[in-house]
Amino acid sequence: MLVGAAAAVAALAAALIAERTGGKGDRADAHVAVPGPHGLAALGSGVAAALFDAGAVVRVGTNGRILYRVPVGPHPTNPVVQGAALWVPVVGAHRLVEIRASSGTVERRLHGTYAAAVAGPHGSLLLSTWPDAPAEPDLWRGHSVTRLETSTGRVAWRRSFQGIVLPLAYAAGRVWVPDFAGSTIRILRAADGSTISEVRLPGRPVAVAVGGSCAWIALADGPLLQLEPTTLRIRGRTPLHGDNVDYMVARDNGVWLTRYSSPTAAVVEHVSCASGLVDGSRSVAGASQGLAVDSNHLWLADYGKGRILRLAKP
Repeated sequence: MLVGAAAAVAALAAALIAERTGGKGDRADAHVAVPGPHGLAALGSGVAAALFDAGAVVRVGTNGRILYRVPVGPHPTNPVVQGAALWVPVVGAHRLVEIRASSGTVERRLHGTYAAAVAGPHGSLLLSTWPDAPAEPDLWRGHSVTRLETSTGRVAWRRSFQGIVLPLAYAAGRVWVPDFAGSTIRILRAADGSTISEVRLPGRPVAVAVGGSCAWIALADGPLLQLEPTTLRIRGRTPLHGDNVDYMVARDNGVWLTRYSSPTAAVVEHVSCASGLVDGSRSVAGASQGLAVDSNHLWLADYGKGRILRLAKP
């Protein structure tokens, strides 16, 4: 149920932008105080965030104002936008919650233990899932990939695997499924879940993103691979000095990524699709548990410090 108008006004007053450094107005760096953000989704010119410990979802506008806060149940994570809806896996309640993105109204609650989702074709969702509801679900692994038709709430297909590392990626009718234990990337046909190809990688994949003419696979303790999305040929390796990639968001001209630097610091970088080189980088005083990108800003979820960072692009 959506919080009342008076509570919403109070929440706005308490959680407006808490800090600005450099620049003016909405182009300044800023942060919004929220408890335990875990997973972000770009929504208009702002973001939606799952508040893992608070059992809620918030929408934050580009000016840093909280537009709504919606209770959804214990341990929501990794929201995704599909059409006019915001979908949120609530792992502690073994359900998937649909929220009207414009107003914050809860539309449906579907049963299922999901870790994360990406928007698929024809209004569908592609989700990493467990066949059974575990007592302590692992947020970063699933045992199957599911296509859910959001129009009906029905499962179109499900493929079982071992040790799928999140997140999945989708582009041009293909689902990209990284297998950490097997050091492979599986490409599934989104229409029916059948396997198109399986590529052996020179390391264990920890993240995947696809955008424009480039697919990106981050390897554990290794380089960032650039693949041609159709032929799956590895056409570049970008050295990333430091720790593993946490999150990636691909765009037509390249990929944004975050890397763990220390318990209180992260690095945000942009790698060009044309050159395969890092052409933008900045350090951030805060760990990353989510990354979203809009036309002007980068947004990071800092779970430990209880805030969402809004950063000007480097």
